[in-house]
Amino acid sequence: LMYYCIYWSILSMLHLLFICILMCISILIHRKYGLATAYNAIDGTHNSDFHGRSCTRANEETNPWRRVDLLDSYIIITITNRGDCCEERIDGLQIHIGNSLRDNGLANPVVGTIEKIHSGQSFTETFTQHVKGRYVTLVLPGFVKTLNLCEVEIYGYRAPTGENMNYYIHYIT
Repeated sequence: LMYYCIYWSILSMLHLLFICILMCISILIHRKYGLATAYNAIDGTHNSDFHGRSCTRANEETNPWRRVDLLDSYIIITITNRGDCCEERIDGLQIHIGNSLRDNGLANPVVGTIEKIHSGQSFTETFTQHVKGRYVTLVLPGFVKTLNLCEVEIYGYRAPTGENMNYYIHYIT
């Protein structure tokens, strides 16, 4: 019984040590790569310098993407490109808007494509056609692509839907 208790004590200490090591690794990774987290693209800061901790980056991969869940429908989008280098990485970015999460939102219609945004500049897409959707998915189609976004802003008004139509009818009358 004594050996059993010692064995479990040692196992418990090793487990705690393992958790501490993972936490330290996580902190180090965050310090090194945390400046590129997805949240940075919607933090409200227009700093286009990647090292200013206001840009996001998806590693080189096939069809890298980022998605914003608006929790409702809105219609005007502004995207700010990285300003310190690599402006060409955003060329060909597709904007998908819709209510589907199928294929990470890529099943929603393509409503715009960014051919080019100069370094540190912003691109604004104002939709004249009826466009609505809860999910805005930005994808850079192709192999071995790196997606950099320094700010994604979505403006407009809340689109009337069946769920919130009573609010609009009440507000208008």
